Amino acid sequence: MGSFPRSVKLPLSWEQRNAALITFAFAVCYGIFAFAAFPIGETIRGRLALGTAVLQLLLSVLAWQGLRLTLLYPLVLGLITALVWVSVPVLTLSHQNIPGSMLSSCGFVAILAFTWFPFRSALYWVLAAYLPALGAGLWLPYADPPSLVVGIMLMLLIGYMSRYTHHLIQTQNDRARFQDLAIRDPLTGLYNRRVPLDQLEGMLAHQPVRQNVAVVLLDIDHFKRINDTFGHARGDDTLTQVATLLSQQFPAGTMLCRWGGEEFLAVLYGVSFSQAQAVVEAVLTQVRQTRIEDVDLTLSAGGAMLTEASTVHELIALADQRLYAAKGAGRDQARWARTEALGVLG
Repeated sequence: MGSFPRSVKLPLSWEQRNAALITFAFAVCYGIFAFAAFPIGETIRGRLALGTAVLQLLLSVLAWQGLRLTLLYPLVLGLITALVWVSVPVLTLSHQNIPGSMLSSCGFVAILAFTWFPFRSALYWVLAAYLPALGAGLWLPYADPPSLVVGIMLMLLIGYMSRYTHHLIQTQNDRARFQDLAIRDPLTGLYNRRVPLDQLEGMLAHQPVRQNVAVVLLDIDHFKRINDTFGHARGDDTLTQVATLLSQQFPAGTMLCRWGGEEFLAVLYGVSFSQAQAVVEAVLTQVRQTRIEDVDLTLSAGGAMLTEASTVHELIALADQRLYAAKGAGRDQARWARTEALGVLG
């Protein structure tokens, strides 16, 4: 009788580990406060802090067990906020001043809320924590009035830093996205020709030129027939699926771009001449055996090694000549030799 596979526990993410650690740190802090409160007769506040410490410790354990952050974050903030709210009637009934520790709890909520949540959501948490502490000041004196001013200034500073940081991150993400769009073909998602040209120029500028780099131009055979028969929308779908297939078939680390129209360019790194030939033949075979958009497709290819040329223009021209040699020889094949290319063109 077969046994069921055991579930695999995934490692905690960086954010999950940090949330668990900060929750444990708050549990320790409230525990220390509780045991400091009991000897000086602050029994009720000590019990509240101790209860908060126990619950925070439980949350830290659950966080280590993989509790979702969307649940953990509100629970941690809700627990500290609840402590502030419960402290108000306790202080009122016992006729005590509002201690600085309550304002510290409000500060904890502000720091965590602006760290974990978007600015608007964080404001709601901050208001939920500070309103009872500030409202209680209407009938209870503050034990340390300067700490109230410092606490409010700290909250404003945290809010400003959070807003600024979120804006900075958003700006950086937008800039990175626009930079990526500038070097991507919008249809296939592959690089456009600008990227390989820049890389190849950089490699040719360094002497001695690297021996193990191959450049391959690939062209979809009879692509115009697909557009004429099925329409340009089908042609675009074909280009997209061929791009996906090429991305899957070329070795990892290959730079693949859409060169233009139905042509693609691949830059193979760390390959000898024979290895580059074998890779391209395998790719052509896989395309030949795959039906795309219910059409049997083939590719023609022309390749050149980086050491065969002194400029990028010459290198691309060699690959292009050999591509046309492959097409002239019947398509669905690759050409690499200079003599083969010149013979067909001549």
